[in-house]
Amino acid sequence: MAEVGLSYLALAKVILHAAKYPHCCVNGFLIGHKAEKGRRVRIVDAVPLLHRWQVLTPMTELALIQVSTACSFDTNSKLQIVGYYQANEQLEDETIFLDNSRVAEAAIRSCLKEKLYRSLTDFDDHLENVSLDFWNTKLNEELEAVL
Repeated sequence: MAEVGLSYLALAKVILHAAKYPHCCVNGFLIGHKAEKGRRVRIVDAVPLLHRWQVLTPMTELALIQVSTACSFDTNSKLQIVGYYQANEQLEDETIFLDNSRVAEAAIRSCLKEKLYRSLTDFDDHLENVSLDFWNTKLNEELEAVL
């Protein structure tokens, strides 16, 4: 079994994606590094993908190609897609799997209080307006300041 580390930045973006579209199922890719023959995975970022079309394979494939290509150009950090996330639209599903849930909850609470989810752009938004940055560069800076 692999040891997995999750940055607050990645966690915050996943939760903000779900907060921005609470009425939809949302999904995205988890970006990170693998070490020690895949036994250690460090998730450093999340790329929000879709909030409308969960079964629209061509859009997911297009996003996969774009994200994989962008990661391959960054030869210094050796980032790659290391996972996938999905948050269902059902309000009753409150399951959270965190070892340090109090710290994470406090960090996320402050992100939600600041309404940072309004700044998040997913790949769906990018498909409608290609000028929108689904890498969320500006949001990353805001999250670094809050977290």
